[in-house]
Amino acid sequence: MTVIETVQYRTPLAVAFHDLVTDAPITDGLVVSARRAGIGGRFRVGYPTPSGVHVLSGLPFLRDAELPLDGPGERAESEDTPSSQTAEVDVLVEDRLGRFLPTVLRLSAPRDRVATAADVLSACSSLVWSVPAETPMFLMSGPGRGLPRTTAVVRAGLRHHATGAPAAHAVLVVETPAGRTVGVADMTGNVVVALPYPDFAVPGTPGSIPAGSHGIPTVEQQWPVTVDVRCQPSALTFPAGINVPHVHSVFCQRAGAVFTEDHAPGQSTLAGTLRYGVELQLMTAGVTDPLRASYLFVESAP
Repeated sequence: MTVIETVQYRTPLAVAFHDLVTDAPITDGLVVSARRAGIGGRFRVGYPTPSGVHVLSGLPFLRDAELPLDGPGERAESEDTPSSQTAEVDVLVEDRLGRFLPTVLRLSAPRDRVATAADVLSACSSLVWSVPAETPMFLMSGPGRGLPRTTAVVRAGLRHHATGAPAAHAVLVVETPAGRTVGVADMTGNVVVALPYPDFAVPGTPGSIPAGSHGIPTVEQQWPVTVDVRCQPSALTFPAGINVPHVHSVFCQRAGAVFTEDHAPGQSTLAGTLRYGVELQLMTAGVTDPLRASYLFVESAP
């Protein structure tokens, strides 16, 4: 067989996404598109592989990296050789099924492997929690997502105390005996945090539980919760023409204040109690206006 022509392609940018609730790859429902950072214009939609990796190719400004063989007889760079030119890319992620909040990633391309959460969040030096180097990029659950009954759920409608406006894109940090979990507010300030239940309490030692008894019933299990809010609108950055902030700027917001009582000063944390099988709805106490009674009021960091 005579080889008439050889065409070599290199994938300039690929990213996969992880569901923190199910601890599994997200393989359906996502639309992932990209454009050069710092400019307007349309996003070019990538394509998913069966494993859930989204390949972003056909971007004009990365053509040299994608087609390194420029002419007849020229030798392409090896796969281990990085491109001499890199570009910043904004990657827009949207969920057709409404489970996850829309997200924008800022990434450098080309890169020779699938981008991880550490790559995406490297621009933030003060993350709320540590992210292992190989963690796939995760998406945050939207407040309307259906969640498993075996998952603990904390909800809040976040509003700025001074103005009553939604605290869009604020980060709610929930700490339980099982660890720290975060959620991000949508444009209306509504946020959900889904987390595993902590270990069940057992009174005394297993041998001390009376015969025929199983200790504390499941429905009576409860755990202490502390909550704080990262809210700093001035820290958020947005791609041109898009009202979704870069995800690294979301998690770089500084801690704001939480109002446990409407007419009391803001506090750094809010204490609550998580009960098995019952969603914990966080609200500011002492609010007399029924139109404001269901909100958790916060104050932004300067």
